Amino acid sequence: MKLFTLLVSIQMFLMAQSNYADSFLRIGTSSRTISLGQAVVAMHGHPQSYLYNPAGSAFSEKSVFSVLAVNQFSLSDYYSFSVTRSFAGETVLGFHGVGLLIDHILERPDIHGISDLETRRDTIRALVSEGFSSFSNRETAWTLTVSKLFQYDLDLGWQTDQISLKCPVGLNIRYIQKSLHKLNGRGIGFDAGGIVQVPLSEVLSMSNIGLLTVGGSVTNIVGTKIFWSSQKEDLIPMRFIWGASYQQDLVFAPVTAEFFYQANQRQKEKEQFGLELAVLGKIYLRYGKDEAGQHGGVGFEFIMFRKNIDLGYSFLSHNLGKAHRFDFTVGLY
Repeated sequence: MKLFTLLVSIQMFLMAQSNYADSFLRIGTSSRTISLGQAVVAMHGHPQSYLYNPAGSAFSEKSVFSVLAVNQFSLSDYYSFSVTRSFAGETVLGFHGVGLLIDHILERPDIHGISDLETRRDTIRALVSEGFSSFSNRETAWTLTVSKLFQYDLDLGWQTDQISLKCPVGLNIRYIQKSLHKLNGRGIGFDAGGIVQVPLSEVLSMSNIGLLTVGGSVTNIVGTKIFWSSQKEDLIPMRFIWGASYQQDLVFAPVTAEFFYQANQRQKEKEQFGLELAVLGKIYLRYGKDEAGQHGGVGFEFIMFRKNIDLGYSFLSHNLGKAHRFDFTVGLY
């Protein structure tokens, strides 16, 4: 009887060495989030941060479409796309897709049970001459994001000015589908998150102080189960993620700097960091660090055919090789 050696170790490396059933989702959804070490739970105005906090989409003032395509270390193909639409009442809807394909995984029969050396030799020769059959591993996730922005004027009294707070909330509904060899798995999960954004210039009554954003989310609320056709189950545990970002205009150059911090108990490196420098609001330099390593990236924003276009690139050097990620974002209207 043949036993198949499934090359799961490849997938573990590709997914930042995680053993969770949704590890493929943490490859990233855009070059910007990847470049910043995915420390994006407090990111505002970038819909592709939805996997870490669905509330961030509420800051989007325009409807956008984006797509990311990656050949991961020449071992797998990965894609991500997103369509986000803004509505009246500061409500934003988003539909997102993420997919991973590991193709041509070889089926290797177990010959350790063949004790006769000649029989084992003949078996190996036959396998080499005929070639090994192969199969694929496919993982996809479809996510619907609903977010809404609430704004408040906080009056602390004491003869101080009112503080303008922005407090969006968001919800993800996710459908996960997997196919591994002859097995199929499916599951539905939910995420919820919130953000509080405070202009420190109003709090401290100083004009040269920037913008503080604090965010938190609960992913896979009450746990997400993947039900396999083999009657087995995988559990994606519920986790809490929190973090902050601070945005500051530099007084000595036309540059806006934003620092990102995130604490994520799901990963071995529980803290993630990111830094973005926006030059003239058109050129972006990015750096980030997470459990996969150190990331770098650039972004360019311009107008073409009366549409806002964003082009992004991120880079990661890994033991398995170098990973280059390119994405494209266009404002729909």
